[in-house]
Amino acid sequence: SITPDGGKSKFYGDVFSAFTGVISGQKNSDAATASYASTGAGAAAAVGNYDITVASYSSRVGVATNWAFTENTATGGLKVNPAYTTTSVSMATPNPSVYDQAITISALVPNISTSAVVNEGMVAFTADSAMTPLCATGTVLNGTASCTTGSLNLAVGKHTIIATYVPGTDFFGSGSVSVPQTVNARHTSVTITSTEISNFATGSVPIDTTVHLQVTVTDDDTNGTPITPTGTFSNVSLIASDTFSPTDGSGNGLCTLSGSGASASCSLTVTPVEADLHELTASYPGDSVHLASSQIADMTVTAPLESQKVCLDAPFNGTAIPAGSTVWFNAVFQTTGQKITTLTHLTFYNQSIQIGRGAPMHVPDGVITFDPSAAWASTSFDAANNRWNTT
Repeated sequence: SITPDGGKSKFYGDVFSAFTGVISGQKNSDAATASYASTGAGAAAAVGNYDITVASYSSRVGVATNWAFTENTATGGLKVNPAYTTTSVSMATPNPSVYDQAITISALVPNISTSAVVNEGMVAFTADSAMTPLCATGTVLNGTASCTTGSLNLAVGKHTIIATYVPGTDFFGSGSVSVPQTVNARHTSVTITSTEISNFATGSVPIDTTVHLQVTVTDDDTNGTPITPTGTFSNVSLIASDTFSPTDGSGNGLCTLSGSGASASCSLTVTPVEADLHELTASYPGDSVHLASSQIADMTVTAPLESQKVCLDAPFNGTAIPAGSTVWFNAVFQTTGQKITTLTHLTFYNQSIQIGRGAPMHVPDGVITFDPSAAWASTSFDAANNRWNTT
């Protein structure tokens, strides 16, 4: 009687040959040998239980003819177990990425039990603690899998990505350690345009003109699909007397964006009451998916100009002025006639003093503000703008 031994096992992908068995019932110490086989012994055998059978047997010549051999089967005697795997995220590109930009994620799934290449199952890619896949699960082929995320899958900020191998029948599943992924906000730009000034670099407006402004914020990022910027922010002028509408409650212009597609804009007005170079700044603070940006427009404001040359007699009592001394010149402006009843500004600019035949020396500008509500006069020097302000 020839009986194969059961209780054998191997991993998927291995070749099994260490079969054993028992031969019993011989007489007179006659020797016999046997070999065993199983359809599960090959590397390609799938996971499962396989019978072990007698493949062949032999005995001393002359004896076999007198024997009747009984071939037994070890039912389910060979068990093919799933092979173990490891999973790792091999690449996430680009990193960092931009909000709404597609990310390609790849994973490696090697077989660590045998030499069989993993060609079954799926890899699910998830972010942070969420179990929702970032993209369609990637089919494993030759031990690798990849997928590309759709739009808006990851919020702006720092994330971690995990790859989880979901096996077929021949392998055990495995999961990767987390890898970092950074998603940045989208790039924006700001433009300021005006109905009254077609080109801020070369144009100008008269004093007291109501200037209509349009501030536009554009999502100009080259990655993904543009997203409409949102938000409310202030527009400021370096000339404090400029009057905006609408305002933010602090005298600055108020911009509430509205639009669709890549751009959103707002409309407001500013009325300058001083002849000068007015620096207008629109500073977009960004939103949850957009970066901050700003734009400066230099608005030239003009006023009716009267040029007058005045000759001064200043003998200084005949006393020489030591070099390095400071000489003060006071300009006195006196109004006559109709009483001023509204806030009025008088601007002096491009002024110079020439002593004798020497070269003209430029002096600071001056602004006189006639304020009917003022109780007294005051004068201060604005060093940032090189200008005297008198109220």
